[in-house]
Amino acid sequence: MTEIIEMKWICGFWRRIGAFLLDSVVLGIVGLGMGFFLEKFFVEIGAWGILIGFSIALIYFGIMNSGLANGQTLGKKALEIRVVDGKNKPISFIKSIGRYSVIGIPYFLNGAQFPVEATSTVWHEIFSFVCFCVYLSVVYLYVFNRNTRQSLHDLIFGTYVVNAQAEKASVGSISRPHLVAVSLFFTVTVIVSVLALHLAQQGALSDINKSQQFSMINPSVKYAAVSFGENIVSTFRTGTTETSFASAEVLLKDNHIENTVLAHEVAEYIANAYPQALEKDVILINLVYGYDIGIASKWYRHSHTINPNELVSDQKVKSKENVN
Repeated sequence: MTEIIEMKWICGFWRRIGAFLLDSVVLGIVGLGMGFFLEKFFVEIGAWGILIGFSIALIYFGIMNSGLANGQTLGKKALEIRVVDGKNKPISFIKSIGRYSVIGIPYFLNGAQFPVEATSTVWHEIFSFVCFCVYLSVVYLYVFNRNTRQSLHDLIFGTYVVNAQAEKASVGSISRPHLVAVSLFFTVTVIVSVLALHLAQQGALSDINKSQQFSMINPSVKYAAVSFGENIVSTFRTGTTETSFASAEVLLKDNHIENTVLAHEVAEYIANAYPQALEKDVILINLVYGYDIGIASKWYRHSHTINPNELVSDQKVKSKENVN
């Protein structure tokens, strides 16, 4: 009987997920509306636009999950659940802000490509990994902590998500294996961070992506990232074929994604910065224009395929011209 009462007070998994999805739709509509009027501005600020989306989400969840709105976002209100403390009372606005920050920071900032001058490569990678582990802990507790249904942000601030009309019932504590699992996630995070710093000091991670410097050479480019790889395709007719490639993801300041001259110019720079690119079967230049503010995004993309042999021929011609 006691277990039935507890389940009536503590919100179930799917109702909580449903409320989150409804809130995501609300924020998405807000973000798309802002993007309609402020697209150019969002493109200009680039990765910093994530902070706009984070701020909007922080204010929304901070206010709505607090006593100012009876602990109910629009999604929670629709599904009749709310955020409370251990006494079944709504929490303060400050506490609600801190609670959402635990999941909001890793969600919005994990993988964001900020300018090189804002953060070094190694610290960026460490920060991304820490955010990933925090988010992994949040998801793990969401799924497996069936006793109290508290996730990481709930445990830190002593909150529960409960059915709004139910009377408070006693609940047990979180199982020790779950705490061990979360502790293991953070232990791995510390170990990986220390190893990353050690490798950086030895120079293994000291080579900053040269392609990011392209933005200082061509004013049309905001950011560029280069990668190398191979495509392996197997068919009954032709058997297995391998195609090696050098690929560049190039973020533009203006919508010139079909500019073949610019694509060729980027390819030439890559060939000079990374001579091994000329040894690949193909060079792929992906010109991208758009924005991402976390709660909404809009992207235009066009891929340009360039034969490395063309670049080799151009370099030979330029060398002869310089000699003459």
